[in-house]
Amino acid sequence: MVASGSRAEILVGRLPDAPATQGTVNKDTWAKLPPGAFVIYGGRGSAGVDEDLIAALTSGHIAGAALDVFNTEPLPTEHPYWAMDNVFITPHVASLTTADSATQVIKEGIDALEHGRTPDNVVDLGQGY
Repeated sequence: MVASGSRAEILVGRLPDAPATQGTVNKDTWAKLPPGAFVIYGGRGSAGVDEDLIAALTSGHIAGAALDVFNTEPLPTEHPYWAMDNVFITPHVASLTTADSATQVIKEGIDALEHGRTPDNVVDLGQGY
């Protein structure tokens, strides 16, 4: 999160969808950023409070946002983000998986299991991701 008094001019969010993260990116987050800051978000939409970001964008405190994920997906056609000139919407592609990259991850996971190690990127259902 953003520390009080932060001079961060760009906030990049990559939070997972978990009970502990839902609604944590809110008006308090935006208030800690300096006026004119920019937001890039590609984590999970449930972490953000849309109304708070819209208010920060409308007031100009946040200069702009590039958003890849939303609370409701697909983003409804009537959602205010679509009409905002300072919001850039991408189609939920914050990262790109190719056949080569996926094959490498699977190979490394199988190798870890065969050698008695825990693979990387194991889902912890207790944490929600």
